[in-house]
Amino acid sequence: MRFLPVSPFGYTAPVPAETFWMHERQDTEFVFGRNALLTYLERMLSDAEEDDQSDASSDLPEVVKVFIAEGLERDSRLQKIDQASRRLRLPVAVCDKRKLDMMLGRDARHQGVAGQLSAVKQLDLREFLEKLKGGKRDLEGNPVVVLLDGIEDPHNLGAIVRVAEASGAKAVLVPQRRSAQVSGTVGKVSAGALAFIPIVKVHNLVNAIEELKKQGFWVAGLDVRDGQDLFSSDLMRPLAIAVGAEGKGLSRLVSEHCDFNVKIPMLGRTESLNASVACGIVLFEVVRQKLSLKT
Repeated sequence: MRFLPVSPFGYTAPVPAETFWMHERQDTEFVFGRNALLTYLERMLSDAEEDDQSDASSDLPEVVKVFIAEGLERDSRLQKIDQASRRLRLPVAVCDKRKLDMMLGRDARHQGVAGQLSAVKQLDLREFLEKLKGGKRDLEGNPVVVLLDGIEDPHNLGAIVRVAEASGAKAVLVPQRRSAQVSGTVGKVSAGALAFIPIVKVHNLVNAIEELKKQGFWVAGLDVRDGQDLFSSDLMRPLAIAVGAEGKGLSRLVSEHCDFNVKIPMLGRTESLNASVACGIVLFEVVRQKLSLKT
C-alpha cells in the first residue's frame, strides 16, 4: 500500500500498487511520449479558454490523469507538461519507470510520460455527417474525409491520422472489424494529431460509401493498379478518399463502389508505397488544388 503523489491539489487514494497498475493497463487507453502528451494538454487548455467549443472538440479524447517516471532529466516539454497539468488540475502520479513499461508495454517509447485518456464517445457516420453539415443542405468548402480499408497496423493508422489532420481533413473513418483501432501507439505515432480530428466508426464499408454519396460526397479509391492519374484528376468536390492496405490495396467491393479510382504515377521500380505515404500524397494534392483556386 502507498500513496501516489499527484498535483498540488492532493493525493490519490491509497491502493495496492500492483493492483492499480494492472487495472490501468487493462481497462484504459493512453497517449504517451512528450510531444504527443503535450499536444493533448495544450488542446485542452485552448478549449478551456474558449467560451464556445466546437462540436468536434467535444467528441475528442481528453487526458484525465498524467503519469511521470521518477528521476527524469527535465526539458522544456516536461516543464510545459507539468505546468499544463497544474492549470488543468489533473492528478499527476509520479512512478517508477518500470511501472510505465508494465502499463504501456515494453516496446512503447513513452519517454517517461503518459496520459490516461477519457472514454471517448466515438461518432457513427450519421452523427458525424450531421455535425459536419450543421443542418445545411450543401457541403461548403469541399470537405475531405479518409475512409480506411484493411489498415491493420496501428503505426500506419497513427501516421494516416497525422497526415489527415495536417491536410485539413474532417475525419478518419475506421471499420470496426479487420482494422487497427485507436490506441496509445496510434496517439504516439500521430504526434498529437489524434487530439484534433474525429475518428468515425463504420460497421460496413460499402454501406458507408453509399451513405457518403447520398450526402453529397464523391468517393475516390486510391488504387495503384488501375485508376486515372492523380495529378490530372479534378478533386475539387466533397471527397471521401478510400485507402487500402499496403500490398493488398482496396478490396474488390470497396473499389467497385467508388465513383472513380486514382493512382499515383510511379517512375521507379518500387511497385507500391506505404499506405500513409500514399494517403498523404493524395491529401496534399487536394490541398494544392484548393490553394491554386485562391491565387
